[in-house]
Formats: sequence, C-alpha cells, structure tokens
Amino acid sequence: MQIVATCASGLEAALKYELKSLGYSYVPEQQGHFMVQGSWDDVYKLNVMLRCANRVLVLVGSAKAESFDELFDLAYSLEWQDFLPKTASLAIARVSSSRSKLFSKSDCQRIAMKAVCEKLLKAYRINALPESGPFYPINIGISNDIASFYLDTSGESLHKRGYSIDRGQAPIKETIAAGILNLARYKGEREFADIMCGSGTFAIEAALIATGKPPGANRGFAFISWEKPSQTAIEHIEMLSKEMHREPEYRILASDINPKAIVYAKQNAERAGVLGNIKFQVLDCKDFRSRKAKGLIAVNPPYGQRLGDGNDAHSAARDLSAAYSSLSGWDLFALSAYEGFEAAFGQKADKNRKLYSGGMRAYLYQYFG
Repeated sequence: MQIVATCASGLEAALKYELKSLGYSYVPEQQGHFMVQGSWDDVYKLNVMLRCANRVLVLVGSAKAESFDELFDLAYSLEWQDFLPKTASLAIARVSSSRSKLFSKSDCQRIAMKAVCEKLLKAYRINALPESGPFYPINIGISNDIASFYLDTSGESLHKRGYSIDRGQAPIKETIAAGILNLARYKGEREFADIMCGSGTFAIEAALIATGKPPGANRGFAFISWEKPSQTAIEHIEMLSKEMHREPEYRILASDINPKAIVYAKQNAERAGVLGNIKFQVLDCKDFRSRKAKGLIAVNPPYGQRLGDGNDAHSAARDLSAAYSSLSGWDLFALSAYEGFEAAFGQKADKNRKLYSGGMRAYLYQYFG
C-alpha cells in the first residue's frame, strides 16, 4: 500500500528525518506529506512510533478533478471494496482544498460520499449498506486540481498521546514539541531544560525520546478495529520498544514561575510514565543556571496574542535572554509568534523557521551555543 504521513507546516524536515530513522529509505515529499510503501504492519508501526506526524493515511487513489462530475467519477472508479467491508460505517471526515477549482467542502463531501456508497452497492451486489461494522473515516485532499482519497488510519490526531489531560493555558501540541526536538537532533545525549514549562509538554516529549518510549503506546487508533495488524508486527513493535528503552544519562529539567503549572505538568508526566525522569521546580525563568557544558533549552514563551499582552511577550523574551546568556555551549530553540522576539531577546537568531502553532503563524528561533 501507499502510506502517507502528514505533519504541521514547517516540520517536514523533522518528519522526514524520523521516517528515515525508522528505516524508510525512500521518502519522497509531496506537498508537505511523505509517502512510503508498506503493509498494515507498517501502518501499525508508524502510528505507534512517529513522534511529530499528525496522521497516518492510506492512499486509495488520486487523479485530476476540476468539476464535481469529475470528482464523482474519480471516487466511483476507485476499488473501495478492496479496503472497505460491506458492513463498514462510512463518513467523509475531512476535506481540504488549496489552489483548486473545487473548494466547497460540503459539496465535495456530499458528492464523494454518494459515489463511494454507489460503488460499494454495486461491488457487493446489495441494495443497501447496513453500516453495522467498524467506522472508516475517509479524507479528501484537493491540491492544484488533483483530488486524493485516503483512509484515515489514526482517527484522532496523533498529538493526542493520552497523557495531557491538564493542559494549562495555550499549550503547545505534543507533535510540534516533538518535531522541534527532532529538528534540534535531541536524543537524550545532553542536558535538557524547558524553563517556561507550563503543562510540561516539551519536557515530557524529551523524556519519551530519552527513554525510547513510543509516543503512541497508550492510545488507540481507528484502523485497529478494521484490519488487525499481524501478531508478528505487534510483537516486533513491543520488542523494539523494549530494545529502545533506556534510562537517560543526562537530566531533563522543567521549571515554571507558576506553582499550579508545575502541579499540572507533574500529573501529565505521571500519566506519560516519565515522572521519575524529569526534575520539576518552581523557578523564575531568568534565574535558571547550569554548570553543564552542553545542553538544550526548548521553550514556548508567551506570545502576547492569546494570553496577556505584548508587554508579557517582551518581558518573557528578555528574561529568556538573561538565562541563556549565563550558559556556555547550550542551544536554544524558542517558538514564538511575538514579532519583536529577537529585538527583546537582544540577539538575532542563528536560524529561524516558520511554523504554525494553535492556528497562528510563529517562528522557531534557533540559537546555537
């Protein structure tokens, strides 16, 4: 099958790096998505192991569609019976369209759903679809007038790991935090700190990486009720998880000036199974110090858009600079939508990357020690 992994805009390099690390050597990028060849065993592996992907999809088919008639014909031409049993419960769960003549999502949903149902009725030679079986979410992506039909094997977005119940205010998504750590090439081989930790997402994702724990180990996926992965695949992933498991040699630090945030972060870390791997502390950002010669700080400081105001964002950047200037040999990765971040920080970033976090455009400011 052709399996597609998606990610947030700006994290393509992180996802490609991760796919290659999992042994997928040929990983072509197609408009922000990456496609690999594989089986249902690979679907299971990718859902469980990928840290910065949003979804894992199976491509059913794609072709040019500039009109609703062409969209119907395309959907009807696909061999849905190869993927869907006659008892399948169906829905067009997601439609996206960019730079295309077809842009009405509701019309695309209605027309595609009709075509899929008619094809299944004909293929199974029945008069009505019972829809009494497992749920199969279908996604449609239309770009440059090319329509692609996918089965969404993940169900809920993969950022929902199952541990972050207490999310605090304006949290960063788990997949974005993990993607930033991938971009920093963090593997647990150096000191790590999030000195504005909030609900603890950066530190928890760092602990999952450092201990080798699969991010999707404690959640379910849509496809589990359709095609059972082989017992061999399940045993292989479990064995791989055990082989990857290790105790971090370097500390993972999480601090915040708000005591309530530390309480939430500890609860999330406990649910993720990494509470013992993180040292939590109530501490003002600007007071952070370390004697370690090598380390990484990853933070998501206040933006001044959803919480507080621009003065808060300016102060946060200034305090972060005060902490970072006391360190030697540390890298800093700061995700911020505050346009005056570099001016407040007092130093131009060595590199920056545009990302979208919580629907807002932000920049990942990277400083190398």
